[in-house]
Amino acid sequence: MNPTNKIVIIYDFDKTLTRKDMQEYGLLQDFGFEDPQLFWDEVKRFTQKHNVDPILGYMYELMRIGQLKNRPMTKALLREYGKAIEFVPGVDEWFQSIEDLSNQLNITIEHVIISSGLTSMIEGSSIAKYFSHVYGCEYVYNEHGEAMWCAYANNYTMKTQFIARIHKEAHDLSDHVIVNEKLSQPAVPYSHMIYIGDGFSDVASMRMIYDHGGLSLGVYHHNQMELAQILLKDGRVHGAYEADYHVDSALYQKVAAYISYITMP
Repeated sequence: MNPTNKIVIIYDFDKTLTRKDMQEYGLLQDFGFEDPQLFWDEVKRFTQKHNVDPILGYMYELMRIGQLKNRPMTKALLREYGKAIEFVPGVDEWFQSIEDLSNQLNITIEHVIISSGLTSMIEGSSIAKYFSHVYGCEYVYNEHGEAMWCAYANNYTMKTQFIARIHKEAHDLSDHVIVNEKLSQPAVPYSHMIYIGDGFSDVASMRMIYDHGGLSLGVYHHNQMELAQILLKDGRVHGAYEADYHVDSALYQKVAAYISYITMP
């Protein structure tokens, strides 16, 4: 396909498409944390004590607590909890609205997740079918299907690697050759990428898209727009919008206008 006929919308997941972290939709509560903040506080203590990356830290703590509770991390368990994830207003209709737009403009629009959350939980969610790729955190599983260590821990700066992979369509994570090669014509120009995220964990990705000519957007919930306004003021995003994905929302109108503009003949 001619790259000028392809658009990729890249989403963070937690607090971008949801109101809270995915683990807080039942998993942490079933692991004994009625107040999920107690789990995150425990992760913070562990990472500070051992000088561990926070993403690796939460993955380790989930695995450790699961073993103590005799509920080891498995893909099946995580996907089951993924079914309980709830989404912010309009997400259910967003993807159909974008598909209608793509048909109207005769272009291809793909949706990709780049998240520090758990890939298997996202795969179990009600919207997983809409994504061509999900880049999140994943475990290595033993012969019994139980997590034994981290295969991928997608921290904040690592997210930019996946934008580069989208740029070159180098989706095999074990292949580090293609993603580093210089191509005469990339599969997806950065100007044909749209990044939607909610906060500081997305800053490196937002800035990468912003600086390379794509559209970078920050979202916030209700009137809690201070962080999004900071990102806007600092030149990390082109706009800050409430996390409302209905077709009549300002967020959808901005995305639709940008797609229509860059695909004009």
